[in-house]
Amino acid sequence: MFVHYLKTAWRNILKDKGYSTVNIIGLSIAIACCFLLLFWIRFELSYEKCYPGSERIYRIMEEENRTDGLHYKATVRPAIDTQLKNTFPQIEYSTFTSWEELPLTIEGKEGDGIMAKVLSTNEEFLRMFAYEYVEGSPEGVVESHGSIISEKAARKFFGNESAVGKTLQFDKKGDFNYTISAVVKMPENSHVTFDVLTLRDEKFYGGVHYIKLKQGANITPDFEKQMKRFLSTTRETKNTLKLQPIRDMHLHSPKEVTDHSFGSPAQIYFFSVAVLLILLIAVINYVNTSVARSLNRMKEVGVRKVFGSDRKQLVARFLLESFILSFIALLISLILVELLFPSFSEIMGTRIALKFDFGTILIAILTCLAVTVLSGGYAAFYLSSFSPMQIMKGGSKTGSKNGLRKTLVGVQFFLSISVLICTVFIYKQINAVFNAETGVDRKNI
Repeated sequence: MFVHYLKTAWRNILKDKGYSTVNIIGLSIAIACCFLLLFWIRFELSYEKCYPGSERIYRIMEEENRTDGLHYKATVRPAIDTQLKNTFPQIEYSTFTSWEELPLTIEGKEGDGIMAKVLSTNEEFLRMFAYEYVEGSPEGVVESHGSIISEKAARKFFGNESAVGKTLQFDKKGDFNYTISAVVKMPENSHVTFDVLTLRDEKFYGGVHYIKLKQGANITPDFEKQMKRFLSTTRETKNTLKLQPIRDMHLHSPKEVTDHSFGSPAQIYFFSVAVLLILLIAVINYVNTSVARSLNRMKEVGVRKVFGSDRKQLVARFLLESFILSFIALLISLILVELLFPSFSEIMGTRIALKFDFGTILIAILTCLAVTVLSGGYAAFYLSSFSPMQIMKGGSKTGSKNGLRKTLVGVQFFLSISVLICTVFIYKQINAVFNAETGVDRKNI
């Protein structure tokens, strides 16, 4: 029975190629746009989740209560993370990061050097932030007291040659040498990044400090209250220490914190709304064309009812036809996503990884089913609602049908205007982010 329904649905699709082509093109473009936006939204929400146990990692910030309100700093005095770890048993690891942009050259070679982000930290950083090692291992780095280079920086300095065992230097005297012991792949959805990492004694460094709690441990108000005694200051302001989950750094950091770039919650909200609006416009367009085509299928419905088809069977036939169209549109949309993804990533200023994992496949299946039900549902129930006698007499409730179509066209127009407004807003937001003054000369990086 199902095979028969499938063959019939396929024949109906091929019978009216113009109608089928219009719906497939409209749905495929809409679904492709939705997928591109959803990939970006998921990427923005995934920051710092690439590290095992990231939900237990916190950044230590200093909160200052001034007369004009609360202000925050991401840098705190040296060794405060170690003091906290030695005091609170629920802390598993503690580390610090201090970085600077330095012109590095390959040992033995002349030249002005290439600017690189050099990160100084301690051994526990390697346990807290587990990177993917392309060459070497964290144990080897600790044993040799060597340095780590990112895969991107390794290609920039050494090309296709292995970077392990080679040395980068800051000055010609050899006072600041970085002998490479490992190469790591740097995640795109993280702010804790570097070109070169070197191990240093933290008591000489301030910077950004992190702690990682033990499994099952929690941050309590009393915990943060006790932290205040480790903040030595001679200023009159009432300063305290606060712990910020690293998963909140990208979207929910205070404006004063300038150790990393920011994401925009407003952009995520607007993109999410845009996804829904685009999908609704495509669905309404499908319903409009389906209702407009319904008069041509009245006799088909009447004949099938005369020969014993009940309403459930007719609904199943039309929904199956809608599913086939939606599935074809889905396949085409995935091809469009693959083709447009590099340009989309460049426009958004991010290097989003295009991964069709289980979550992506599940979203694709749910999208296909949702489009099937929303797009084909009304047409299926509308066409199957007539009795054979009504059809033979030519009664098709055209008045109510035309009223619905006018309503849908009006809604579609309103949604289209809303999408245009969202597009203009997002465009201005992206321009604002790219043109914002960050204090960094990007040309020399």
